[in-house]
Amino acid sequence: MKKKDTNDLTRVRKLIAKYKGQLQKKNIRENFGPTLVSMLEDEFPNYLYGSNAVWPLIREFNEWCMDYTD
Repeated sequence: MKKKDTNDLTRVRKLIAKYKGQLQKKNIRENFGPTLVSMLEDEFPNYLYGSNAVWPLIREFNEWCMDYTD
């Protein structure tokens, strides 16, 4: 894995943790997941068709958002 990929993987993990924390602290509004997932996809478009760990993390976060209940 290239250094840039490792840095991006770390950034995506931190962003997802941040978003999860924010969502768990606030009242959840409808359609919060698609907005945040879209922001992540826009920030890391180079990984869309790659077989690295970044895009699967984004997909996993998308699933978490869809399944989240407080």
